[in-house]
Amino acid sequence: NALSPLRKADFEKNRLTLQKIKICKCMKHYISIIILAIFLFSCNGHSKHWETLSQVESYIEEKPDSALVTLEQIDLSELSGKEEKAKYALLYSMALDKNFIDKTDFELLQPAIDYYEDNGSATDKLRTCYYQGRIYQNLGNDALAMESFVKAISEGDASDDVLTKARIYFAQSNIYYSLYEWDNFIETVLIRAIPKGLKVNFILSASIYRMATAFFSFWAALIKIYSYFRLYTFMSIYVKNSC
Repeated sequence: NALSPLRKADFEKNRLTLQKIKICKCMKHYISIIILAIFLFSCNGHSKHWETLSQVESYIEEKPDSALVTLEQIDLSELSGKEEKAKYALLYSMALDKNFIDKTDFELLQPAIDYYEDNGSATDKLRTCYYQGRIYQNLGNDALAMESFVKAISEGDASDDVLTKARIYFAQSNIYYSLYEWDNFIETVLIRAIPKGLKVNFILSASIYRMATAFFSFWAALIKIYSYFRLYTFMSIYVKNSC
């Protein structure tokens, strides 16, 4: 049966309405994809400072003072993405420590701690945990410092940054030294720290100094104990003879 003109008009109107609905759905879908892409780019994109941070990383060991000056000239509001902010936080923490500026809070390093927990290379994880431990040491919390150092070695096992590993072992040896754990102290210095950092004279010199100090402290303690024993023996004989 032929459709009446009125029904034909209604049919055409409904068809056009369905097409518009499909087009709107498609547009919403594409818009959502575009917004998501913009969001992801804003979260992980790099700003103009990324190249500067990479350059600083290449010379921070040899020129920590220059690295600190460069980092302090960067406008934090211009950093883009969690990765870039984490790299800046880690490099700035390294520069401060290498310039003998001790931090006692985690405000600066926190972006690196958060980001490199599940991201980044083994070297990033190694360094972040080490400088986290250094802050705990500055706070006088050797227990949490040691925990961070142990985590650093574990998380950064695949890293080729032998210098930071040597520093971690040396930091651990200082804690063992303060606890009079001579076996752990000597093992950490001789077997771990020195082989990792043979090219670092200050680590070798400091380690030898610590070992020498520990050795003489041990003998000084023995001499003191022997002196007390002699004094006790003398007093006992004197009291006995007096009676």
